[in-house]
Amino acid sequence: MLNLKKILVLALSLLITSAYAQNISVVSFQKLENDLTARTQSIDDQNGEPCALIKIVVTGSGFMFEGDGLGIVKTKHKTGEYYIYVPRGAKYLTIKHNDYGVLRQYAYPEKIEKQTTYEMKITLGKVEADGNYLIIKVQPDEAVITVDGEEIDRDITPFLKSGEHFYKIECENYTTKEGKLTISKSEKTKLDVKLERSHGYLTVNYTPEDALIYIDGKLQTEKTPARLYLESGQHNLKVSKERYETVYQQVNITENKNMTVSGRMKETAMGKVYVSTNISNSKVYIDNKEMGPAGQSYDVAVGSHQVKITHSGYYDAIVDVMVKKGETKKVKKDLTMTKEKKQEEQRNKKYSKLDNPNRGFRWFIDAGAGYNVNEEVSDYVQYMASTAIGYQFVPAIYLGIGAGCHYYKGLATNTDKLNIDNFMTFPAFGYLRWESREGGRNIFADIYCGYTLKEDICVGYSVGYRYKNASLSIGAEHETYDYLKTGESNSKTTFTTMFLKVSVDFGARRSR
Repeated sequence: MLNLKKILVLALSLLITSAYAQNISVVSFQKLENDLTARTQSIDDQNGEPCALIKIVVTGSGFMFEGDGLGIVKTKHKTGEYYIYVPRGAKYLTIKHNDYGVLRQYAYPEKIEKQTTYEMKITLGKVEADGNYLIIKVQPDEAVITVDGEEIDRDITPFLKSGEHFYKIECENYTTKEGKLTISKSEKTKLDVKLERSHGYLTVNYTPEDALIYIDGKLQTEKTPARLYLESGQHNLKVSKERYETVYQQVNITENKNMTVSGRMKETAMGKVYVSTNISNSKVYIDNKEMGPAGQSYDVAVGSHQVKITHSGYYDAIVDVMVKKGETKKVKKDLTMTKEKKQEEQRNKKYSKLDNPNRGFRWFIDAGAGYNVNEEVSDYVQYMASTAIGYQFVPAIYLGIGAGCHYYKGLATNTDKLNIDNFMTFPAFGYLRWESREGGRNIFADIYCGYTLKEDICVGYSVGYRYKNASLSIGAEHETYDYLKTGESNSKTTFTTMFLKVSVDFGARRSR
């Protein structure tokens, strides 16, 4: 029962409220040309610009006002009216009252300007308006909008009578849009239109054929002669071909129409540019186009040109030249090494004899020891020392000459073999070395061949490993010697020794 009473009280209060609630309606809105109040009682907005003044004529009090995104700067209540100061360009105004309800987002029918006074008369009560507002959203911004033959200011929201209306939207270089719209009392009507660019044709008949075509700076896929489909409006045409003067022309394309441009391109007077420099294999650019290597002539059109010579590790050399008809302009410009390149050259020069040069003089000192492997001779130990000097012709081959001393020391006596006492030989020989690679670490093979002072033959060969300027090798040596000193050739003995030898070298191919 209590709940039923509450419901009856609530329904009764709603009925009373609706009986007294009335609508807020705008009777008129106009600019007061002769009213200077906005100037004499000026108020600035937050940007320091003078506001517009809207005088709202209404009886009573208790009204509240809300602006659009620009806001309301100040409100004053005068006798029979309100002064509302708003920034220039304001679009909407909302009016609220506890008894009369809300007039939401009333669109000003005129453009709001600074230091200008407007009058807005409102009435309180229900007013049936036979029409509604047309919300306009049209692109591009410069399009002209007409409704029923009258141009519409897009900065305002027009109020149209209910029913059908005819609209037309036009803009230069765009396809015109026409149609019908219907205005109803129940809701606002939206006119949302985006015009499409109109198109036409451009026929380019310049000769000679296969000339390049540019439209507004963009290279086209077609070459002359060609028919292009372009947006309406003005365009910049450029036609170019080597050895011909470039054609520049402004064209105006009309919707669905063809424009033809034609003519014969003038041949360009030609000259030549001969470019030379101090660095071989340098590249030549003329007007930023790569032409080829230096040391050649290149055809260019008469006039001014920029010649650039480049090479890795060197600063670019740039020369501006003026070429006359039939003239060969000679350009001689030396390149300067960059700082980084100089530092690299200095490092290479510093270590050119230490790292891996391809050629140079070289000196060896060897020492080693070996053991007899000839079964016809009693055991012995051979001590050897030698030196050689020669020339490194290529990274792998060294040739030289040298001399040495061999000391043989007998170790045992055997009646079945030739027993030897201690003796020495002094061979002179030619020396050949092969090395596997450049640098301070490699595998090598040696062979040497020569005679002792008594014209006995000495031949040796070995393989080894070199680290920086030190080497270790193992090999064999065959040396014939007239040990019995009979002077007869058949009395000579061949001493065959397996040896282990160390050596150092100086000069070319040494490593850091």
